[in-house]
Amino acid sequence: MREIEYRGIDVKSGEWKFGSLVINRYTNINGDDPSFLIYEFDPYEGIIYEVDKESVGQYIGKHDAHNNKIYEGDFVKDNRGSIWEVSFFDQGMYWIPFTFPCNSAPKSFEVVGNKWDNPELSELV
Repeated sequence: MREIEYRGIDVKSGEWKFGSLVINRYTNINGDDPSFLIYEFDPYEGIIYEVDKESVGQYIGKHDAHNNKIYEGDFVKDNRGSIWEVSFFDQGMYWIPFTFPCNSAPKSFEVVGNKWDNPELSELV
């Protein structure tokens, strides 16, 4: 069974939060609608964080060459040194420099950053 996990940047702390995605269609911290929430599981209690909806990305179910999880919005480097942005599109496929099914991502990629923490890498894509 594939692990389903999301990440997003907490609107209060600016830190990455990881867990389940909840979309609250009623109100958010600013009174706007809708809000995106990450439910972070804790052995003793669940913690909910409001996250910037633009920063939300899903774990693609694969790890890079260093066993780091790969998420939508990550920049990965291939074994030739080329940098690519990971994007999700319909029917369970991800785009790096080519399309591949979720269950066949190559381990030769290395996560080198993401488009929020390292926007300068987008110039190299």
